[in-house]
Amino acid sequence: MYERKLATSLVTALGKEKPQLQRVRTLVLSHNMDELLRYCPNVEDLTCTSAPDKRFIETLVASGLNHLTKFSAAHVRMGDIWSSAAYFVSCSPPMR
Repeated sequence: MYERKLATSLVTALGKEKPQLQRVRTLVLSHNMDELLRYCPNVEDLTCTSAPDKRFIETLVASGLNHLTKFSAAHVRMGDIWSSAAYFVSCSPPMR
């Protein structure tokens, strides 16, 4: 929950209701920071550092990131040595 408050605080600090961070091209977020996607319309390379949840995916779709060419998701679940899991997924459109 702390990260979501951080995202909201950042938006508030920028002084606009809907700031547009036009120059942001690469963004690395945890799934709790999905709110920032709405303010970065020109993101080309997006990495989610935790397992993307339903809200993250819905925000990703609703944000209309028309310039997105690469999406990566990395997730590590810690437990005992036998139940730990890690995955990394990355996709980008095929070259033309």
